[in-house]
Amino acid sequence: MDNMQRIPPGPASLLRPVPAARVSYREFARLRDAAQLVLEAARKRMQEPHPRKRPPTFTTSEIAAMVNKNLRKINYELNANEALPKGELVTAARRVFTLKEARALVRALGESPPRPAGRRGKIIAVTNFKGGSSKTTTAFHLAQALSLRHGRKVLLVDLDSQASATVLCDLLPEKEVRAEHTVLPFLDGEAPDLRYAVQETYWDGLSVIPATFEVYSAEVNIPIETARDASLDFWSLLYAGLEPLLEEFDVIVIDCPPSLSYLTLNAVYAADGLVLPTPPESLDFASSAMYWQLLVDLFDVVEARCRNNGVAFAKEYDFINVLISKVNPRSPAAPVVRQWILDAYRAYVLPIEVPLSDMTSAKASEFGSVYDLSRDDADPRSVARIRDAANAIAREIDNQMVQRWYQTEPAA
Repeated sequence: MDNMQRIPPGPASLLRPVPAARVSYREFARLRDAAQLVLEAARKRMQEPHPRKRPPTFTTSEIAAMVNKNLRKINYELNANEALPKGELVTAARRVFTLKEARALVRALGESPPRPAGRRGKIIAVTNFKGGSSKTTTAFHLAQALSLRHGRKVLLVDLDSQASATVLCDLLPEKEVRAEHTVLPFLDGEAPDLRYAVQETYWDGLSVIPATFEVYSAEVNIPIETARDASLDFWSLLYAGLEPLLEEFDVIVIDCPPSLSYLTLNAVYAADGLVLPTPPESLDFASSAMYWQLLVDLFDVVEARCRNNGVAFAKEYDFINVLISKVNPRSPAAPVVRQWILDAYRAYVLPIEVPLSDMTSAKASEFGSVYDLSRDDADPRSVARIRDAANAIAREIDNQMVQRWYQTEPAA
């Protein structure tokens, strides 16, 4: 009789048996490769017959809505101004415009004032301590909406080693993005700034600094370098890399990791404005309260370090926005926690809520967003609910940027 202990009879004996051989961590590499193959095949299948994502086209009526003018006025402008793009006449009564043409019309006919000469672009960090708050979706929708509906030149910076924003930009981590394409060479002192990492995307007016899983190594390398060099301002590394890009881009949107890390601290320090998406659920609200406390603690450490080195430390923001996201009207907790958010954050709460939607989840499975949809791709009412919220958020934030641009003196 062997000495092996037997599982006693009961529910556990009905579970799937554990394989006889134990599993080495080296199996992770096989699982990684298998997942990459499935992901690549899924993207090709979703986007057939086109191997890459394609931006939508826009009708004259959609252009009119974006620039807040009636259709007759838009048609008059198109006929009167030879410099404006004319689009393609697909029927006797229907004209369509490419994304690039739509953005040109928005800049020419829209209501958003241009960035004044001499003013630098703004940096916006979309951040949250807790995963699942729609942080990446918010960052990507904001970047798309600012470029489309306000004519801004936008850079999206992906600092999350999960690289979800990179995937939404139609780049596959590992397959198409390597460590040298990310922020890592700059953080490692191999480049003077982050210009080398900027890539154009399928979406006109939107560039990206992509991420891959190796970005996480910065969380190890930065504290090691800080220990070696006591004079290193570890919290301002990212800003030093982005600052030269603020002349070229109107706005830089940073998708932060879902944690309070060295990269997140760098993003929060670099930012002119913060957006904190928070679902109206009790755990999410508790997490947001802890997030603010941890930021205070970290900046207190930074301030003390600066003081010890005889340097003054100050950090101010143009705006802070708390966004109530993923609102489920059937959740019994939502009305209660919404009030908690309003009571706690008051004027910082954006007057727009983002509804929970199966449609956005479905579109995410196709590596897309609501702005990637053309008119006939989905139920117009479902699209409108999410897109209208995203448009309103972008309008609020663009207005905040414009006010600051026109209040401040030109950069030296």
